Amino acid sequence: MKKNLLLIAAAALLSGCVTPGPFARQSAGDVVASDPTSSCMARLNGDPFIVGRLGEKMGIGRQGAPTVEMLADRTYPNATEKQALGAYANARESCIASGSDYRRQNMTQQIAQTMEQGGASMSILVGKLYAGDLTYGEYNARRVEIGSAARARMSDVEQQQRQASAQEQANRSAAFGQALQNAQTQQLIQQQRRATTTNCSRFGNQLNCTTY
Repeated sequence: MKKNLLLIAAAALLSGCVTPGPFARQSAGDVVASDPTSSCMARLNGDPFIVGRLGEKMGIGRQGAPTVEMLADRTYPNATEKQALGAYANARESCIASGSDYRRQNMTQQIAQTMEQGGASMSILVGKLYAGDLTYGEYNARRVEIGSAARARMSDVEQQQRQASAQEQANRSAAFGQALQNAQTQQLIQQQRRATTTNCSRFGNQLNCTTY
C-alpha cells in the first residue's frame, strides 16, 4: 500500500497539474510529498495569475482527471493565455530542477529516472501547446496518456523491485540454511572423531579405561 502511494503520488506530479495530497506519516508517499518539486508545484498551482488564465483550460490547481469540456476544447492559447503559459512553463522547469538532487538521494534510480522522463515529456507537451501545435483538448488528452504511461512504468519498476527483494530473501535463507547444515555436519564429524581411541590400564583388580 505504501509503495502504491509512492507510485500514485509520483505519477500525479508527472501529469503536470495535480499535486500529491496528505499522506500518513512515515508512508512511502512522504518521499514524494517531501520532494522540493512537490511544494514548488503546489505554489505554482495556486498562482492566481496562472490559475485564473489557464486553470479551466489545463486543469491547473484542480484535482482529478480532465473534464469532458477540457478534452473537447478545440481552441488554441490566445495572447493572454500564452503569457501565462510561458510563465507556467518556466516556473515548472524550475520546480522540476529543484527536486532533482532530492530524488537521486531518496528514490530508487528507476523511479527517479521515470519521474525525470515524465517531467521532460510534460515540458515538451507544454511547449507544443504554447507553439500552437496542439489544442487545449489535445493537450489534456496527451497529459492523461503521459500520466497513465508513468503509472504503468512505475508499476513495472515496483514489480521488479518486489521480485528482486524476494530473490534476495530467498538467497539469504538458502545461505543461512547451508551455513547451518555445514555447522551441524562439522559438529557431527568432531563428535565422531572424539571416540576413536581407548586406552586401558590395570591396577590390581581394577581396570581403568580412557577414551579420547
